[in-house]
Amino acid sequence: MSILKVDTINEKTSGNGVLIPGHVVQVQTGGSSGYTTTNSNSGVDALTCSITPSATTSNVFVMMNLNAITVNAVQRWMILELYRDTTLVRRIHDDVGYSINHINYNTDVTCNFLDDTVSTTSSVTYKLKMKASTGATVGFNNYGTANNRTSSIITLMEIAG
Repeated sequence: MSILKVDTINEKTSGNGVLIPGHVVQVQTGGSSGYTTTNSNSGVDALTCSITPSATTSNVFVMMNLNAITVNAVQRWMILELYRDTTLVRRIHDDVGYSINHINYNTDVTCNFLDDTVSTTSSVTYKLKMKASTGATVGFNNYGTANNRTSSIITLMEIAG
């Protein structure tokens, strides 16, 4: 058995980076703390974050936590979709925050997603879009007072391929 001990790892060719498959290369975060609502079925961008992968073989692990609410609706819900730039990569749920009998329904939605189809070294932007079902009003970051609202967050981790 051999043991490899090092104090420093330097890349052989400048600008190539050291990419160990399966390891985190970089982390980017974005979020929102302002209270926003929509009654549109075309949606509103709830969370956005950009990342520039180091290699075309990299994957992006997306972690999201959204404080969401369905407002004063009768049997209505919100629709959450995750986009990479303009491409829909995952429909999170189509009945999150189901509201009945005009009662506001507040919930935290947590979702993790591994995007293994990135294949670029150009900047990509991930967006969590919140849409309302017909007749509903939905929002995010409602919990708490105006000066102390719950924040929603998106975290992107580049995983070396």
